[in-house]
Amino acid sequence: MQPIGIVCEYNPFHSGHLHHLSITRERSDGLLICCMSGDFVQRGDYAVFPRHVRAEAAVRCGADLVVELPLPWAVASAPRFAAGAVLILAALGCRTLSFGSETGDAERLSRAAALLTSPEFDDAVRAELSVGTSYAAARAAAAETLGGFGNLLANPNDNLAVEYLRAAAEQGHPMTPLAIRRVGAAHDAARSGDEFPSASALRAEMRQDPALLPDGIPASAAAVFARAKAEGLGPVFSERVTAAHMALLRRLSPADLAQLPDMGEGFEMRLFSAIRASSSPTEAADTAKTRRYAHSRIRRQLLAAYLGITAKDSTGLPPYVRILAFGERGRAYLARLGKTEIPLISKPARHGLSGDAARLFEKEALAADLYALALPDPALHGAGGTYRLSPVYVRDVSINETINS
Repeated sequence: MQPIGIVCEYNPFHSGHLHHLSITRERSDGLLICCMSGDFVQRGDYAVFPRHVRAEAAVRCGADLVVELPLPWAVASAPRFAAGAVLILAALGCRTLSFGSETGDAERLSRAAALLTSPEFDDAVRAELSVGTSYAAARAAAAETLGGFGNLLANPNDNLAVEYLRAAAEQGHPMTPLAIRRVGAAHDAARSGDEFPSASALRAEMRQDPALLPDGIPASAAAVFARAKAEGLGPVFSERVTAAHMALLRRLSPADLAQLPDMGEGFEMRLFSAIRASSSPTEAADTAKTRRYAHSRIRRQLLAAYLGITAKDSTGLPPYVRILAFGERGRAYLARLGKTEIPLISKPARHGLSGDAARLFEKEALAADLYALALPDPALHGAGGTYRLSPVYVRDVSINETINS
């Protein structure tokens, strides 16, 4: 049984995600391995439920194995986010990559990915950047000029798909793309009665009423989230720790800010001024935003500053894989997998890492302690949770019943 890789955040897991898993299972009988962001996500924000909760929900809804994308890549720009996830999935034996896509056109996405690896593309992007265009807009303009692919890079899911395929080619891990057309609400769209609402809409509803578990979450996942809510594990929102976040940011000098990922061109001075003039990270991002520096990029930088993630931490590729949850098939696959390209961690207290990998793991453990401060139940605000969490083993899930639920 060949494993199929899926890159995800499941923030939270919803009916659109279940649809994607179901169609993937229908089109192939492979083992579904998900590489998922942990407690913090790519938009530069807190995940609405802790990583082990979201991982269990995914397994109860049809995933076989969920592993974590380490923090510096989980909160990175699309190219690094994709590169980290692809390396992990390749190390776990995946040679097929299943992803949601606005177009659902695997062949066109593959051609766009090939274009992005060309010297001509890099030259065209630099030309766009030289006139003050944001990086995202420069990429889209260059792709449109050279190959008519500008709309792909402007679509959030298509853009990530192109980056996955690009990363796989550059790493020497070519993967067969399984593009599944996205259905329901668009990425970040508000609720409009769709059968498949966006994750953004669901988070907004939970932020408005934390006691609510909105429609649009499959029954198996809803049961996991309801239990987590009863235990004080969610929903989690960054507003609970605004003062702590700002207290740390106010202590940073321009030289400190210059060490953050994706910083350059003296932007640390503008960000420093924005922090001093603002009362929240959101306000600081709004104040610092420019045509060149997008809001999402600044949000990620402000989160990285709070968590202690530097540009140095974000270079290279993930040095380990942490196992979060698995079902029966995932457990059997791990048992026969053998030695992998990068170390697998199942018992954090005995991770066996050394050097830079061990230092990065310590940073991730500290980030988890900061995440804990935002949990609804103050009794859970203590530190050290990373070392007490083992992978969730889901023994009582029926794949057919779950996928049809």
